[in-house]
Amino acid sequence: MSCPIVRVTFLLLNGCMLFCTSLVAAQQTPDAYLYIEPASVRQEILIPLRTLETLLPLSHADPATITVAEQDVAAEAIEVFFGLQNPVRIDGVTVHPVSTSVTFLDSNNVTFGLGADPVDLPAEATLVGIINTLSTKGSFRTVGMTWNTFTDVIRTVRCTVYSGDEIQRATLTLSEPDILWSGTTALDIAPLHVIPEPQRKGLFRKTIDVSDETARHVLSPLLRNIYRAFDYREESAVYDALAQSVEGDLLATLYLEIRASLQLESEGGPVSRVEEVNIESVKKLDTELSDAFRANATWTVRGRVEHWGHVHVRTNRYTARFDVRAAENRWRITTFDVLDQQRVETWIRPREDANAIP
Repeated sequence: MSCPIVRVTFLLLNGCMLFCTSLVAAQQTPDAYLYIEPASVRQEILIPLRTLETLLPLSHADPATITVAEQDVAAEAIEVFFGLQNPVRIDGVTVHPVSTSVTFLDSNNVTFGLGADPVDLPAEATLVGIINTLSTKGSFRTVGMTWNTFTDVIRTVRCTVYSGDEIQRATLTLSEPDILWSGTTALDIAPLHVIPEPQRKGLFRKTIDVSDETARHVLSPLLRNIYRAFDYREESAVYDALAQSVEGDLLATLYLEIRASLQLESEGGPVSRVEEVNIESVKKLDTELSDAFRANATWTVRGRVEHWGHVHVRTNRYTARFDVRAAENRWRITTFDVLDQQRVETWIRPREDANAIP
């Protein structure tokens, strides 16, 4: 599923641009975020480059510019530094990141997207975004963070905790450097869609006659179940759910391709949550397959992901060819060949404008 993106549409509200301007004008104050999710916690930091350099000296030949090559070198040092500083505690136990991403952003042209081609940036206008992902290893009740990197420049840190629809804010200072969230989390996963059983006919009940309508009624829930499997967080649980819809060697391939399609275009970035799978068309093709049918399908996937206080909602459209086989009294997909992929729409909003997200 690595076809080229045909069209990308960015629609930004005025509120987003005002927010970005305020970041630059706010006396170089860092922002820290904690995202509380059922199976993981993310610590995210957005800090002006000049402010970061008061904590961690970074080398760039031209003091006014940081080049792409220099960003790559700096990212390694930043990852190590923020892997040790500002510790996060889950149920009172300090937890270290399992993955980290570092992104350099131009504050004069911020869209808060990951995956844009890196470019040389003016040092005075550069923001550095850090995303640390921490594994929870099960349910938990408290998440805390201590900001321990105060300087003469960093006197306060704006901190925001997001947990579902709940938002908790605090201003961290040298005398009050801690924030604590408490509550309960639950991985609420809807059951898989029901797949119609193969309807056999004939004297020995061996013949399967599949109409266009039958192909749609079978393939549509199979497709939806593929994405629903990724509501689980443990890889083994995802595989078990996928195995209800996919057969054989395709299982591992499809797992990797779907997961990649849900990942923000940056290693270590958050994985988007699928909000809607819309089956636009299913067309059965004429073949001589035994106990199986072949069909082309077109569908859209709407996903949502959050980071650095912003919400991304994006919709992709796919067209693919499927072979679906009846075995063990159930249908499973045996081949999956993407014919076309398009980025239909991308929305970016500050979290505070969540009601404006379509």
